[in-house]
Amino acid sequence: MLEALIAVSILAISLVIIIRSHMVALQAQVFAKDYALATLLLERELTEVIETGYFASDISKEKKLDKPYERFTFSLHTAPAGREEVLDKLNEVELTLAWKQGTKLHKLSVVTFVFDKE
Repeated sequence: MLEALIAVSILAISLVIIIRSHMVALQAQVFAKDYALATLLLERELTEVIETGYFASDISKEKKLDKPYERFTFSLHTAPAGREEVLDKLNEVELTLAWKQGTKLHKLSVVTFVFDKE
């Protein structure tokens, strides 16, 4: 009788651990899916910046993406990257994509350099 009780207890604890591990794996899969999607969306925005070929300095803008990506917010910030005598027309462009998953805010950023519009 005691052996059966111990066996059932071990089985119950094992099942709880297996179910918890499965839930953590599912959460990680959703997390990875969001990051993969964010990477693709950020790459699309970066391609637009590179195709433009130039940006003025001291720009700061933010926009919500269209459906079905409305939970993502894209921001662009530019600043001078060079000194006056060296590369004075070079600007640093920072692109950031932010989104909420539950109550946590996630961000993915990339920085590149482009020449000034002038």
